[in-house]
Amino acid sequence: MYPELFHIENHPIYAYGFCIMLGIIAAFIYLNFQKNKINLSINEIGLLLIITIISCIIGGKLFLYIGSWDYYISHKNEMFEWSGKGFVFYGSSFMSIASWWLFAKLKKINLTQLLDVTSIGVAMVHGMGKIGCLLAGCCYGKICNNTFGIIYNNEKSAAFPLYTPLYPVQILDSIIIFFILIILLYVAKHKQFNGQLTLTYMLIYGTGRFFTEYLRGDDDRGFLFNNTLSQGQFISIILVLIALSIYVFKLRNLRKKFESY
Repeated sequence: MYPELFHIENHPIYAYGFCIMLGIIAAFIYLNFQKNKINLSINEIGLLLIITIISCIIGGKLFLYIGSWDYYISHKNEMFEWSGKGFVFYGSSFMSIASWWLFAKLKKINLTQLLDVTSIGVAMVHGMGKIGCLLAGCCYGKICNNTFGIIYNNEKSAAFPLYTPLYPVQILDSIIIFFILIILLYVAKHKQFNGQLTLTYMLIYGTGRFFTEYLRGDDDRGFLFNNTLSQGQFISIILVLIALSIYVFKLRNLRKKFESY
């Protein structure tokens, strides 16, 4: 694949970062159209995006270091390497949600309504990020012996091993995320309660991520319970259970209100 898309005066433009940038632009355009729903100006939307980007970097890197602590302890020079790879989505998500909570509190806006609007923007960035993963070779799959495998032959690729068919996990993940995006756009037009889009995202992605984790080959991402579950699978289970519980609770409350009329 192409971890480096092109160069500008000997400075490489990394595929992962470039794809993320495209996702951010798409998210900014969408949020700009939705700004009246959350009572924010275009400058505040820009500020929210900047805060989100910083939060994603901190959270994504922090979870990466925690998940591969033994490796980074012996490779400290790689902890601050910005080679267009090396972020954990769940870490970026948790840190972003924390920053959105603080932002909503300072701006005195409804947090769940803000989360619903940003969920669609997140799906845009997330989906493009997975395409960046595909090009960079990170989040690569296990070795496979069928025609669906993809082969990396670029020495700068993060995938391992090279010149060997690997499961196209990044493609599967991106399909799941863009499917989520379509569902969220539909749900946004028929929303029953604030937070519904966010919960939908958590339910579908958490379920899909749990199964695609079985095909991933980057074993340094961290495992739990004697290697029974990856950290991503464990977090996915927690997210799905939380989202499902809140979703059912919200629907029951809606039913009770409807029956009381």
